[in-house]
Amino acid sequence: MSTSGENNESSTGNQARTLVEWIKHTSVGFLSEEELKKEPVNVLRKTVDEAQGSFRGTVTTISLFTELSKVITVDPLGPEAFGECVHDLIIIHNPFSGPKIYVSVSIESPERNQPLGTCFGNLNAITGETISNCLENSGQDLELNTPNVTIKLTYLVSP
Repeated sequence: MSTSGENNESSTGNQARTLVEWIKHTSVGFLSEEELKKEPVNVLRKTVDEAQGSFRGTVTTISLFTELSKVITVDPLGPEAFGECVHDLIIIHNPFSGPKIYVSVSIESPERNQPLGTCFGNLNAITGETISNCLENSGQDLELNTPNVTIKLTYLVSP
């Protein structure tokens, strides 16, 4: 997974990388070579909204406008790979440090009236599996006509 634009940082962790590479390997001949070269989750734009007033320094929302490759949207293991990629993004974009950080994750698509998935929990307890379970529990899927999703990460530091 990579980001482009302002951030231009790579964020694929080992679990995500291993799963994505396996999916790409098994998709040779099924997906185009161009599609296989794409990053699974490409961050096109990032915005940061920091809370003001008494919550200043304790709440930050990061919105990542992303493009998903067919490796994520077509393969049966795509939701699991997507979950691992989102987990990597959660870790990389965390603006805080310390043990009591909570994160709310909302995955939204302009094609759907409701989020593709949401979850909230202690940063250390959220995993790629947590994210893929959120997608599964929402009854939504990643098969989109336009493979763009916004991943909203709201971080909260607890006293």
